[in-house]
Amino acid sequence: MENKIDPSKLPHPKNIFGLLPNYFKKIGWLIIILTIVSLLILKALKIEFEIIQKEIIRMIFFNILIIGLLLIAWARDNTEDERSLLIRLRTMAIVFIQAVFYVIIRPFVDMIFSDPIESISSQELIFYMLFMYLIFLFLQKKGYVAFEKKKRK
Repeated sequence: MENKIDPSKLPHPKNIFGLLPNYFKKIGWLIIILTIVSLLILKALKIEFEIIQKEIIRMIFFNILIIGLLLIAWARDNTEDERSLLIRLRTMAIVFIQAVFYVIIRPFVDMIFSDPIESISSQELIFYMLFMYLIFLFLQKKGYVAFEKKKRK
């Protein structure tokens, strides 16, 4: 049975990855800056908290930072094309593989430096992945990091 649908005639959705509009980058940066400033103000006031309160505040601030990083990472560029989508996909793959190695290698590094071996929290891992994703994405777009081999002439 032959295929009667011509793939070249199908409409191509502009936003196949569901990226947010560009202004969400500014919102993400605003969230990160406000979180850091409020954390510094909280430190400067030298308010004493109980251990449970400190952990809750730490968790809340960490989650807000993750949301800010996610908004920056998920927002599209001003000019989003096939090349930038390919860069995003490659960068995500590299960061995912790097995070897997980070989770595997970190306990051994803790043993080498005779630190107590601690499991990595999900917040820490997500923060690490988003932060590294944004760094690699920036470097790849500027041309400092090349993922593909150069073709010889």
